[in-house]
Amino acid sequence: MVTDAQIAEYYEGHSAQFLLKNSIVKAVYVAVPLKNNVDGRLRGLVYKRDFDEEDVVEMQALATRAGGTGSYDADVWHPFYSLQNAVPITTYNENLYLKQNRSIVLADDSLRWYLRILDYKITDDISPLELQRDNIRAIILNHRKLDILSRLQADLLKEAEDGGHVERIKVNKK
Repeated sequence: MVTDAQIAEYYEGHSAQFLLKNSIVKAVYVAVPLKNNVDGRLRGLVYKRDFDEEDVVEMQALATRAGGTGSYDADVWHPFYSLQNAVPITTYNENLYLKQNRSIVLADDSLRWYLRILDYKITDDISPLELQRDNIRAIILNHRKLDILSRLQADLLKEAEDGGHVERIKVNKK
């Protein structure tokens, strides 16, 4: 068993091992047909200062009534490039884009997207603990297994030496 405290301690002590290769975001978005008139309320939800779970539920209900779709899980980290595949975000500098844009409205010929970036981490930032929890648990368990195997090997060698089954020889180094 690996405790949360052990995971947190490992994470703090080895944070340099958890650098992001790609930017990640926590975001919600709604895509609705342009012909539907839900603009004001959705825009209000996207730009609302204190964004909460009730707002997400309302966004989902408005999108469904308007014949739209979206992504509403505000607690999940996604690679920024996957968000760009779902929403027509074009940028040549994603770090600057993420720093300067939190509530975004985009449109094309048929759809309007309401996007809220709730949190982000850019490339080479330290990955959030919540993303690394399972990896760290596996690392800690692997270290424990290696320690057990090392002790078992030492014990077996000692037992073999004590029983006269193995003889240690000294090698002279020149």
